[in-house]
Amino acid sequence: MQDLTAALTPLYLEDGRDSWSWRWTKNKEFSVKSMYIAFLNRDMEYSPPLEEFPYKVVWEVSIPTNVKLFIWALVWESVLTVDNLNSQGFCIPNRCVLCKRSKETIHHLFLSCPTAKLIWSDLTGHMARMNGIREHTSPRNMLLNWPTLNARGIGEATWSILPYVVLWVLWSVRNEIIFDNGVFERELVIKKVKCTIWGWLDVIGKSVDVKNDHTIAELLLNWENMVQRW
Repeated sequence: MQDLTAALTPLYLEDGRDSWSWRWTKNKEFSVKSMYIAFLNRDMEYSPPLEEFPYKVVWEVSIPTNVKLFIWALVWESVLTVDNLNSQGFCIPNRCVLCKRSKETIHHLFLSCPTAKLIWSDLTGHMARMNGIREHTSPRNMLLNWPTLNARGIGEATWSILPYVVLWVLWSVRNEIIFDNGVFERELVIKKVKCTIWGWLDVIGKSVDVKNDHTIAELLLNWENMVQRW
């Protein structure tokens, strides 16, 4: 109460209607930017991030919006894998449902899991130097370092969204196993990846150079012709 009295002492009150004003802007009007700066100034220990969020590999990619949201959470490492759930207070036995050998973490589930590695190998193993790409420490680093393809048309379009499709399908298959009593079948997962790519290219309206006599079945069977060597 004494502090309040001391704060009010220098104030001069007049009759009339009160109004609000924002002290951190010249025009006395509120703005989110001024509030953000005010909060930062109050926290003298704040330091800006050393690395900016890689928005281009999330928001500027031609993939469905719901997948962008998933990739956004994945890049922030906030996808609800078992280890993240347990860190929030849950008590869930932690074992990867794909390989049933190691604990489930983001890095393990999407990159280092032996079962996940089979999928990556089946889709990119025929391409030179891809072993190094698959050895990244996080999905974020993999997306940032995903190489460009020296091709045009269907090959280029397919290659640009391939890592996003694989990450999305692995997460979907993982959830099907946990929540719908699904099973992991390698050939079906590969087919799902290829069908998802074709579906996304159609949904997002990607302009690709595909011969009229190519059918979806041919494109799925001739994967190495879709993604040429780079």
